[in-house]
Amino acid sequence: MTILQPTWLYKSITVDNLAQIQAECLAVFNKHYTTAFGGRGFTFIYIDQDILRAEAPTYIQFLKEIDLYEKWSATAMIGMIGESRLTDSPIHVDSTDWLARSYALNIPIVNCGDSNTVWYNVAERDELSYSSDDTRFTTVQTFKPETSTEIGRMSSNNPAWINVGIPHRAENNNANLRLLFSTRFYPELHDYFLETNNGR
Repeated sequence: MTILQPTWLYKSITVDNLAQIQAECLAVFNKHYTTAFGGRGFTFIYIDQDILRAEAPTYIQFLKEIDLYEKWSATAMIGMIGESRLTDSPIHVDSTDWLARSYALNIPIVNCGDSNTVWYNVAERDELSYSSDDTRFTTVQTFKPETSTEIGRMSSNNPAWINVGIPHRAENNNANLRLLFSTRFYPELHDYFLETNNGR
């Protein structure tokens, strides 16, 4: 079977018990991760999965209901305080290999109403990149904003699958704490989207 790179930007989803998931996940942040920002207005940190299993049961049940709990590899907390800067949230792809990383399941936790995910056509790579030896966490490549053109956006206040293989960034215009949980799966979910008729 030939796998084609997905060209859609996002797919909104319905999350039952969203308010309860948000309450549990915000409690996890308040109990364990309030120092994650350090002196910055931005944080991207992977949350201990055992903490989520113990303290966010509605979130865990949701992963089971969509039949992806067994493939759940990580949940990242993406947080911002104040307007997002390009230095904190650059235009990027989550992996230089789209086969390894194309999909993220984003769930808003708090104050995401004035926040967006924005996608771009890009012309030039930037120098900033990050890589990891862990096969779950792939290589990030960033791009120069001055030669990039916006092609689409969605409100971060809506739960959605987002395409992280197309250059994108988080844009925040909220002066308060903004938190979003981004769930990742391994191996990548190409078969899942084909089987659920959610492919290209």
